[in-house]
Amino acid sequence: MERNVSSPNLYHLTKKFEYLRAIVQNKYFKVYYVLETFFFIENSMRFAIPMVCFTDLPKGVRGKHRARYGDYGIVLKKEWARNNGICPVLYCKKDGKLTETIRVIYHTAPKLQMRLLSYCKPYYAHYYNQEQGKWSDNNVRFYDEREWRYVPDFNIEDIKKVRVGEEFGEIISFTDDDIVRIISVPLKLGRS
Repeated sequence: MERNVSSPNLYHLTKKFEYLRAIVQNKYFKVYYVLETFFFIENSMRFAIPMVCFTDLPKGVRGKHRARYGDYGIVLKKEWARNNGICPVLYCKKDGKLTETIRVIYHTAPKLQMRLLSYCKPYYAHYYNQEQGKWSDNNVRFYDEREWRYVPDFNIEDIKKVRVGEEFGEIISFTDDDIVRIISVPLKLGRS
């Protein structure tokens, strides 16, 4: 039997049950500013981008992901994601053709560049732990995360004035029909 490399659903994980309870009770995700580092652009740029993150990792390979992002979660239909403008991110290598294209856009169209960068992530880089407020000692292969994002429209000037973890002031809603399941009991690592 052939195994899919992605899940038919999207998962949003969180470290605390209280966060999950608020998401489920309110039936929306709050958009927060998340620090992203673009090592693949000259001089390594850092921006706090407003977003909500999801993954479509298949069952059986989420152990590392849960260790980093949390054991509690909500599973939503991909149809909901597509209807709400949620897209998979682009993973970029420092020396790749996509990165060359982004560099050209960076120098010619700043607004378009920020929109594109908000859906890009380094293929392999250090991880910023928002709870600890520091960078990981080791590199992470972000490509293994199979990340999808909701990124609202935002003003480029605003991202220079915010702090990581600050609320953006926008939400993305869902209904009971969009929910596939809720992960409310932490699972042991190694299990999905």
